[in-house]
Amino acid sequence: MAEKEHDLTMYETVGSAAEAAVRLPEAAEFEKMTEEEQQAIKEFSAKIDVRDEQMIRQYGVPAQKRMAEFSEAALTSAKNTAVDALHEALSVFTAALKEIDDARPRKGFLAMFGRARRSEELLREACGKLPETVGGIAEALDAQRTALLRNVDTLSQLYDKNLDHYKLITMYILAGKLRAARDRETTLASMREIVRRTDLPQDVQAANDFENAIRRFEKRLHELEVLRIVCIQMAPQLRLLQKYDADMADGIQSFVVNAVPAWRYKAGAESGDTDPETFHAANEELTSEIETLLRIGQSGAKVRNDAETELQLIETDLKKKLLEYM
Repeated sequence: MAEKEHDLTMYETVGSAAEAAVRLPEAAEFEKMTEEEQQAIKEFSAKIDVRDEQMIRQYGVPAQKRMAEFSEAALTSAKNTAVDALHEALSVFTAALKEIDDARPRKGFLAMFGRARRSEELLREACGKLPETVGGIAEALDAQRTALLRNVDTLSQLYDKNLDHYKLITMYILAGKLRAARDRETTLASMREIVRRTDLPQDVQAANDFENAIRRFEKRLHELEVLRIVCIQMAPQLRLLQKYDADMADGIQSFVVNAVPAWRYKAGAESGDTDPETFHAANEELTSEIETLLRIGQSGAKVRNDAETELQLIETDLKKKLLEYM
């Protein structure tokens, strides 16, 4: 009989009466769930055994694994080469303009030695290649724009997945807290009452062991709460990356569909007929457009790099935590 008294299952109270006696932790979060999710939380909570060390060690690990994989995907999406492409575009265009400038006929002694005609030929050749150069720049940047738009879409999907992970982790936490609260207010309370009546060492030990099991489980729940905070921290980082890429894509589109055609018209790229001053002004204007786009990219680069660093730290921490429970 004494052996049966120390079987912890005898203290377990089941059914709606016990559930009603327990105040649900984080009631506001629970109310946000659908009826199906609330029922799933209750059913999952009923299966938790705080005395099962293996179960407690693995509690919430599926959510951790998903977050680790998710953070790696988010970090991959954080990579961006738009600024590098803009640097390359500016470098290529500047080099092309320098070639034109170097080919311009020189006054003075150059003409006296009969080399002016050759310089004019070089100038025409350099100017003739410029439309192709600009076209190549526009094509390369447009490819970057396409990549950026794909990234915007991916980041939007990652943001939604992050919300799903937040909900999953919250469901683990709610189920665990419901279990811990029920165990404290029913099973542990019954054990403490037995200790009060008997004051037997074995009853005291049984109650202490069970309370310690609850505390270990609550420590695990706290770790999941930290993981949930990670979800909250990750959300604005994803939105920052998404906004940066969208802004860059818009800027590149404006350059390709507005600035480049305007340059072609002003520089006489289609007709081959324009005066040197207009041609020079058109080139200066296009250079300015590239530089402006580059400044936009550089101004957002720090924000993007900070977001990427934050995601890297999150990923490292998640993988470290995950290894502790494998």
